[in-house]
Amino acid sequence: MEAGAATVTTPPAAPPLAATGTAPAPTAPASTPPASAPAPSNAQPAGASPGAGLPPPDASSANLLATDNPVEGNTGAQGTEAPKPVPVELKLPEGFKETPALAQFKTLAGEVGLKSESAQKIFDVYQKAQAEQQEAQVADWKQQQTKWVESLKADKDFGGQAFDANIGLVKRAINKFATPELRELFNNTWVGNHPAVVRLLHAVGKTLSEDTVAGTSGASGIAPTKEEQLKALYPTHFKKD
Repeated sequence: MEAGAATVTTPPAAPPLAATGTAPAPTAPASTPPASAPAPSNAQPAGASPGAGLPPPDASSANLLATDNPVEGNTGAQGTEAPKPVPVELKLPEGFKETPALAQFKTLAGEVGLKSESAQKIFDVYQKAQAEQQEAQVADWKQQQTKWVESLKADKDFGGQAFDANIGLVKRAINKFATPELRELFNNTWVGNHPAVVRLLHAVGKTLSEDTVAGTSGASGIAPTKEEQLKALYPTHFKKD
């Protein structure tokens, strides 16, 4: 080698492969984190109320729970207050008194939008039905009274020729013990015609007749006079006829 020539260094040769003949595993490249996806335009920030930022539904979508702005009181379809009921006036029959039920009917009629003329027609039909029902009840009650009296007249012990005399004993018991309230009850309800009541009063009247002081006219169903009672109590004080 000539003097002054550049010296070239030769790198050492690579070591031989292992006896197994396998190549060394390649080193995996460092993974690069994926870029974050852009947030959707309608994403809600943390703490936001549900539905905030969502686009309104189009006309073709149906929201079953959607409601209009609430308005106090009854509202119509447009959110306006419902009309107030119109007072209902009725022409009542003579002697008919307004009851709580009738007042409630008038209120309901106004709430459903009935006018006085329409409500009057309904009331007239109801009133007619009530009157017919009451007349039918009175007719049935009178028919029952007739049956009671006929059964007493046909009774072999109470009726027949002794009917009038037995009724006299019944009246005697009433005159003796009945209070004004009881007399009014007998007169207004005719309950005194019931065979059980008649037989009870007849027994009382018969007892009064049997207990009449001897020598008086009580046996005939006529109450003794005061003089007759005194004669029976103090016979020695009176001269014999």
